Amino acid sequence: MVKEIGHVSFKVKDMKAAQDFYVKGMGFHKCFEIKRRPDGEVPTAEEVVQDSGSYDRDKVWIVYIQAAERQFIELFTLDEGDGETRGEENCVGYLHLALIVEDIHAFREEIVSRGVEIDIEPKMGMDGTWQMWVHDPDGNKIECMQYTDKSAQLRYSI
Repeated sequence: MVKEIGHVSFKVKDMKAAQDFYVKGMGFHKCFEIKRRPDGEVPTAEEVVQDSGSYDRDKVWIVYIQAAERQFIELFTLDEGDGETRGEENCVGYLHLALIVEDIHAFREEIVSRGVEIDIEPKMGMDGTWQMWVHDPDGNKIECMQYTDKSAQLRYSI
């Protein structure tokens, strides 16, 4: 069963301008950021949650903005070489919607029994949160998430 909408995700051209808009303009709270490792790979959950410093501190990749209690806007940087046309994998604009569920494995079984195709099976994400991916009939990505006691979204929110 879905408990709430967790976040909506956008890819942005200018991370500073986007953060200024949501934090300074809209009055939201910058919760945390995730940076790529020096080798370009995605950091591990431990690196993100423990802020171990073993990743590239100058290469902001994702910024979590808290809009309301347990509700976030997730901003991704537009990397060099990414396309800027809506509808492409690497685009400026909407990326996905995230739904928070009570038990990701039970939710998986429930939606599969209703005929929903799973794109990515449940796995632990780099933010310490369980995640699974599906899509709607138009191909819009939907992330299903289950928070844990290590979830960065809960550790850094106000």
